[in-house]
Amino acid sequence: MAAPEVLSWTNRDPRESQLYGPGGVTYRFQTLVDQNNMSTTTLFRALRKGKEERVARLEWGPGGALGRAQIGKNTVSMSDLVQRDPRAHGGRVFAAPDGLMYRWIPSPSSHDTL
Repeated sequence: MAAPEVLSWTNRDPRESQLYGPGGVTYRFQTLVDQNNMSTTTLFRALRKGKEERVARLEWGPGGALGRAQIGKNTVSMSDLVQRDPRAHGGRVFAAPDGLMYRWIPSPSSHDTL
């Protein structure tokens, strides 16, 4: 089994941030607010320099409440993406459509790891 990849945020607000690791930026989050004050966050994955693909879209509920997430062709409740991780205090875990488990935990240095 490969060692987990540790990623760090570029901004304290993950809705307008990037996740990066030793190889550079891996994911980029971009949030737009429409005329009805509803927010949608799009998650892009870096493929190579100057090239990225959309991998998910998060549609927030009123007032920033959890809404739904579209990951590839699958749509799930955002609450499914923030299940408590019984292996790590304060951690969260979810199973993605690619079959992998993704988790993040609070870091003592105030950065989150994934």
